[in-house]
Amino acid sequence: MRAAQIQNVGTAPVVVDLDEPTPADDEMIMELVAATLNPADLAVAGGRFPAGHPPLPYSPGMEAVGTVDGRTVLAYGGGLGVFR
Repeated sequence: MRAAQIQNVGTAPVVVDLDEPTPADDEMIMELVAATLNPADLAVAGGRFPAGHPPLPYSPGMEAVGTVDGRTVLAYGGGLGVFR
């Protein structure tokens, strides 16, 4: 899969090819429709967020919408999804 990835804090993201994720027994794979970059994402990526940043490299984005088995899913935070 393709993803935008922050490789160094304060630099622009680069597009990389990653292996498809493997879900745990209690997880499902969501087909991404749209993802957002909100002010918190930009502060983390720019090195201006007081709590720091995830281990590098990482893909920014705290909110996304996608589908699982034809159902719309809202994903937020640590990748947790909510069916809608």
